[in-house]
Amino acid sequence: MGLKYTAEEVDRWRDRIHVQSSRRSVTTKRRAISFVDRVGFCLVFGADEDELPSLWRAVRGGGETAGGESRGHAESSAILWELKHVLPSERSVYYGKLLLNRPTMLSLDMLPYFYALSGRTGERDEYILASARGELSGMGRRIMDAFGRRSHLSTRQLKQLVQRNGTVSSGTFAQAMTELQSKMFLAKGDEERRPFSFTWSPVRVLFGPQVRKARHISAAVARKVILEQHFKNQLVGTVAGIRHVFRWSRQDLFQALGDLLRRGVISNEAKAEGVSGRVYVYLD
Repeated sequence: MGLKYTAEEVDRWRDRIHVQSSRRSVTTKRRAISFVDRVGFCLVFGADEDELPSLWRAVRGGGETAGGESRGHAESSAILWELKHVLPSERSVYYGKLLLNRPTMLSLDMLPYFYALSGRTGERDEYILASARGELSGMGRRIMDAFGRRSHLSTRQLKQLVQRNGTVSSGTFAQAMTELQSKMFLAKGDEERRPFSFTWSPVRVLFGPQVRKARHISAAVARKVILEQHFKNQLVGTVAGIRHVFRWSRQDLFQALGDLLRRGVISNEAKAEGVSGRVYVYLD
């Protein structure tokens, strides 16, 4: 007989892993790093339909402090803003628009696996070759050109440098910055106290040891590691849900699922209340 999970059982699992209780909410840098290290990857700002851990929900907890007082939106926002400034600045986590093209944090242990999947090599002129192959937009190429021998540039400096060859719309610039983050060419290195003032650096500069480790990880191995962590975080998953998050091909996903099934990490003989189609469940 297959495993059966109620919606409440799935929610309790995710509440425990995602640190959504008020007693265990994230309020300090140490707790934040521990949270990211434990879940491996998370969104910075959460949305329930995405079914991923988020630092926002971990900070907000159950919406109340340990003493039973309500932690308001303003207080939670202030804590989150401080953490999203400090953690990338200290290189405690990787920060960039990655999963679902939204601000994402990766643990330093998980970073090499995502970098291996990006296809990046970490070579200085890699973006030039990517551009020649049509894998990088013209604006993305111009932004990477702006770094030259520089290691760090603020958003304002980048805009000034790319506009030397003509006016660039804010939308075109923002789209290229998202592209460079999703393809793991650039990551945020610092965030100044005033809003929307970031410092950017090539990933190979910010995270040299992780980039070097990634060179020895195959894409197939990377997907297995990431997918196993995803099941640890979520308990149950479907092909559609997993593809929505990671954008993997069906062939690549089924290869990773097959490995986890053979190793007894997950089971496909399960049902979860409110989830249609074939369900895969993590075997704790």
